[in-house]
Amino acid sequence: MQIATWNDSGDPSLFLSLDIDMSVIDQFLEEYNLKHPEDRITTTLVFAKILGETFGSKKSINGNLSFGQFHPNDSVNILIAVDVQGSNLGFVVLEGCNKRSLRELNQDFKHDVKKLKTHVDVKFNSQMSLLRYVPAFVIQILLRVSTWISYDLGLSVPFLHLKKHNFGYGMITNVIPFGVHDVHAPLVPFLRTIYV
Repeated sequence: MQIATWNDSGDPSLFLSLDIDMSVIDQFLEEYNLKHPEDRITTTLVFAKILGETFGSKKSINGNLSFGQFHPNDSVNILIAVDVQGSNLGFVVLEGCNKRSLRELNQDFKHDVKKLKTHVDVKFNSQMSLLRYVPAFVIQILLRVSTWISYDLGLSVPFLHLKKHNFGYGMITNVIPFGVHDVHAPLVPFLRTIYV
């Protein structure tokens, strides 16, 4: 899967760094998590909500390109990469980051992460078992075709458990637990995300 994912970029790309004063967010998280120990919220989730509000505020920046046209989307759906027991990388797509509360997003996120980490996510497990025995060049073709179907045509791909716009429109990954503090995430062409 990893070999099939990376190839030369065919799209224009822009990388930037932005320093953010986290003191207000850190204070909010500390106070909220002390009051709600059973419903702790992480920085990753706060950023999903911030990006949801930001991209949801203008229709001209949340959507996808299909056949040379930009198609806006009302819902800001954001993919969050999840480490699965150090052996794989799964993902959770939070839908409606611009419309739902932090608490609602957190409940969905925790539920989906638990399914991934306890190996009971049927969709993820079947995708991995299917792709485990397929050569990298076939996976690359499969990813390109299924992404084209999912994003350009706006259709689901049932045999791969992919729904319309399956990976959302943006991606968040938290690499701080791995000791990485300054990084530009590589673009993953088949995700079709506007931002990483």
